[in-house]
Amino acid sequence: MVDNSYNIHTTNNGNYGLQLLRTNMASSALHNSRERFDPPKCDEDTRVGLLDEVSDWVKNRNADAPNTYILAMTGPAGSGKSALMQTLTERSAAVGILLASFFFSATDSRRNNKERFVATIAYQIAQSITAAREPITRAVELDPSIFDRTMETQIETLIVEPLKEVMTHSNGNWEKLPYSIFIDGIDECQGEEHQSHLLRVFEGLVLKSQLPLKLCFSSRPEFAVRSAISEDGHLTQTKLLYLIELSEHDARADIHRTLQRRLREIGKHSEDPRATSDTWPSQEDLDTLVENSSGQYIYAATVIKFLSDRRRSPVKRMEAILAWTPGMQQREKPFAVLDNLYTNIFMSALKAYRGEDAPDEDLTIIRSLHMIRLFTMQGYVTRVPDFEAFLKLDPGEVGLIISDLHSLIKTLHGDKLVRDALQIEFHHKSVPDFLQDRHRCGALYIAPAETYAELALACLEWIAKASEKELQELFQKQHEHSEPLFISLCFWAGYLHEALSDSSDANKAVALTIFPALGEFTASGSWRKLFTVICDVTGPGSKGHPFWVGNEMCTVTEWISPFGKILEICEKKGLMDNPTWGEALNGMQEFVTRLKKLREEWGKPMHMRSYRAL
Repeated sequence: MVDNSYNIHTTNNGNYGLQLLRTNMASSALHNSRERFDPPKCDEDTRVGLLDEVSDWVKNRNADAPNTYILAMTGPAGSGKSALMQTLTERSAAVGILLASFFFSATDSRRNNKERFVATIAYQIAQSITAAREPITRAVELDPSIFDRTMETQIETLIVEPLKEVMTHSNGNWEKLPYSIFIDGIDECQGEEHQSHLLRVFEGLVLKSQLPLKLCFSSRPEFAVRSAISEDGHLTQTKLLYLIELSEHDARADIHRTLQRRLREIGKHSEDPRATSDTWPSQEDLDTLVENSSGQYIYAATVIKFLSDRRRSPVKRMEAILAWTPGMQQREKPFAVLDNLYTNIFMSALKAYRGEDAPDEDLTIIRSLHMIRLFTMQGYVTRVPDFEAFLKLDPGEVGLIISDLHSLIKTLHGDKLVRDALQIEFHHKSVPDFLQDRHRCGALYIAPAETYAELALACLEWIAKASEKELQELFQKQHEHSEPLFISLCFWAGYLHEALSDSSDANKAVALTIFPALGEFTASGSWRKLFTVICDVTGPGSKGHPFWVGNEMCTVTEWISPFGKILEICEKKGLMDNPTWGEALNGMQEFVTRLKKLREEWGKPMHMRSYRAL
């Protein structure tokens, strides 16, 4: 604590006011709180460049320089923001420039909201600057209900006015007083509107009050923060925002150093003689762990925590981590910390998207992510508006679906050659692994067959409602066509096959969804309609166009293979004998038989370039 006392008249000893402050503050939010024992910090010789960059920014108090008052550090989940903030806060405290800090936490009711924020900051100011204690406690004593006032009123009464009084009596010695404020985890404050309010308060505290403070905050790039620091955001518009995006900093070398140092320390204290060897962990294993981390510190921290159990062999536990694949059931839970993080993020996003009235089992966001990944993986570039039209989503709905997942999702529009191209990329490769493993994601799990079934149903609906004219135009015209219908004809056979060939528990539920739709498809005459169009516009010498099926270019006759496999699967399962489902499959069987005859008449179909490449 820096004691810079000045001769300010005191009405009383201020004990009552200080006690009220203590009652209304969140002691667990302090950087050195006992309740935050052993908080994450940057390992020795890691994040050196980032730490120096922020430290230099804090120390630069040139009022004429741009970007000098507020620093925003954003980064995906698990990128090491809290460790950086803890290290920076401790550094500032060590050199006497720390004024206050606040570490939000979603799991602590005292610091997962903004109610105790001002009181906590004010209490620390009263401790950091002795001369500020009397005006702060005096303000509390004059109005004990100040903590029920708006945040703006609290800030003005408990922070701005007392500090201005200190400045008035400091005789030009303000430069010697602590001035830096560190706030970690804005995204951990409950309520998007409360996060936005906090950011507005920061602007008022640092900029509008014209106090010589430096405020640094960190957060995942969720909506409130993205809005404030975007090109037209209110913090950016001040022209005094310094922005650091951790996703632009490659942390793999630092992660390698951390893992090497920490795992060798674990090995030295292990009872397993293999771990005490200087060759453990091997360079190959370290490289694999670094690659699996995708540059995110949370993965490294999870590995270290899992290997730290003194009652278990770190060598065996390392083998378990390296051998893990999605769907692999293990008695140990090597990724429990990571899984808890992802679960909390997805549950919060689901709650925000579906609203209070929607059922808890509504997993729309998860289903959409699975479908987007399938579209990305199938080798066909789809535009976001076409994807939305295909699934009959409102325009812009995809953006809303992922709006609370920017801490996990790096990008949605990935193809620079196609405007609004649908392509999803995650910050961490373990996110899709998590979603594909029922043992890790629990209630968030959706079987692949269910995703394929939902896509197949959309295809059947588009094809069934298409007129013969629309189908003919799709075959004959290179550029004018319905994109959702084109997507449907490209992939319907593959989707149906994947949905029905799944041997998991989801298969029965999927069948109960698929077969009624196939029955309606048959009853509506859609198989015959499609075959009629094929005969009219394709074949030797025609102007018909090939379609993409999976990643292969082929003519429509190659639908024979996936449909034939579906019929084989259903026959083996005895579904053809089911009076209801058998009727649904008869249309498909007749369609395949006719296609086979066409193939015999045309001879072996010639592969042609997709019209997309013309």
